[in-house]
Amino acid sequence: MGQRQVLQRRSQGSFVTRVLMFEWLMQRKRKWMISEYKLIIVGSGMKIDRWTKEPEKFLEKFKKELTKKKVAVFVSSGVQVVYEHEGNTEAMERAQRKYLKEKAEKYSLNPIAMTIFGGILDFNKMGLMARKTVGQLWRKFEEIGIEKKDDIYDTRDWEAIRKWTKELAHKALSIK
Repeated sequence: MGQRQVLQRRSQGSFVTRVLMFEWLMQRKRKWMISEYKLIIVGSGMKIDRWTKEPEKFLEKFKKELTKKKVAVFVSSGVQVVYEHEGNTEAMERAQRKYLKEKAEKYSLNPIAMTIFGGILDFNKMGLMARKTVGQLWRKFEEIGIEKKDDIYDTRDWEAIRKWTKELAHKALSIK
């Protein structure tokens, strides 16, 4: 699954959410106007300690328009749950700074919300070097109680994701 950019707009008193597969849009070279949306949520998975290409392209393409919008930013990182379990506040603060704050500064964004969620580590899609690099995490995942299914570790907390999204929607509505 490619990275998604979630664009929300207010319609007859309720949020209508459109989930757009950015890869699909880019492949078809469709022109997409973000001007009609009041809130833009940009998210990325992490790959070798960096944002993935698709969200980065999205930010680059719409950097001028995004400076005038309500924006929220998140990243998904399989390592986040390990930092939380270990109480490694230094690593969590470094991740917040590097993956969220510095990214927002790079594109002159003023996000109304930013967060890091757990993610997925899919060893089926990793090359040999990547598997060796992150391979040591499996012991920590198992200590925490995260089980591997078909060589995939899913560290996402769906309840935390739903809570953040609801809070974000309320916050976006309260800001003019």
